[in-house]
Amino acid sequence: MLEGVEEPRAAPARKTVDIVSSQVAASAQQMVDIVSSEVAAPAPARKTKTPPANRFEVRVRMTVSRVINVSLVEQTFTAEVQMEASWIDSRIAVAVAEKNTHDATTLTVQGLNPDLETTDQKAGRLCFTELPGESFFAPRLVFRNCIDDGRSEQWFALFHDGDVDAPAVVCLRWNLTGVFQEMLELKLFPMDVQVPLQLL
Repeated sequence: MLEGVEEPRAAPARKTVDIVSSQVAASAQQMVDIVSSEVAAPAPARKTKTPPANRFEVRVRMTVSRVINVSLVEQTFTAEVQMEASWIDSRIAVAVAEKNTHDATTLTVQGLNPDLETTDQKAGRLCFTELPGESFFAPRLVFRNCIDDGRSEQWFALFHDGDVDAPAVVCLRWNLTGVFQEMLELKLFPMDVQVPLQLL
């Protein structure tokens, strides 16, 4: 070592390490606090949609009993179809119970007869002769590609166990012989697949 010349001192590393360590610790603690608050916070309640009272689940089954004619020129076919639709309607039993209470009658749900003059399934209206002025749900089913419903017959049946609190099951049966429009894709014949009936 030379006289009169001071040896350079090393930087205070300890203090720098302490500052950095304290900053990391503070950041880590903040992250722990944030995560803890997120875990501890109650999850927001899910909004559940309650279906409206006038919404009905309609179950449909259908059978094509016979294909009568196929026209490749006009891209149509004629077929006999049997369709059945069913749904649950709690208003019918309530209306029958109210009528029995008001008029002192012993009317039952299965004793109701559809009013053929005012009932219109395609307009969504089911009426009964024993309940004048009352109108109930009908599913408004139509065959979208039916261009000629030459022979069509519809009727309703009701099923109920007699309990006022139990809903009635309504069944619509529809026999139809009609002409349906369909673009016939026959390139893959006889393995072709068609979508002949379009029910709405």
